[in-house]
Amino acid sequence: MMSNRSESRGLTRLSNSINQHDGARVRMRRLILGMSQIKLAGALGVSSKHVQEYEMGIDQISASHQEQFSRVLRVPLPYFFRGGGPLRMVLPSPLKTPTRSPLI
Repeated sequence: MMSNRSESRGLTRLSNSINQHDGARVRMRRLILGMSQIKLAGALGVSSKHVQEYEMGIDQISASHQEQFSRVLRVPLPYFFRGGGPLRMVLPSPLKTPTRSPLI
């Protein structure tokens, strides 16, 4: 049976892992958009230091902030969840070239 202390350490490790995952996703998307930490912070109404701490996994991104990040970074909310997979962009299908009928 686990002690409360070991359970607490396990939850802390899981929390840190989630924070790091979320932070990495924020940073990756911000860089894809060519957005600075300062610009992202301004759009979210937080300090750039806070954005840096989110990206490093030091601070946890709350559910309400995840919604804000989702809107500002133009990604669906599941983008931040483990298993949310890569961002899938909808691209127009390539134009089909007309097929030529053989010359007789």
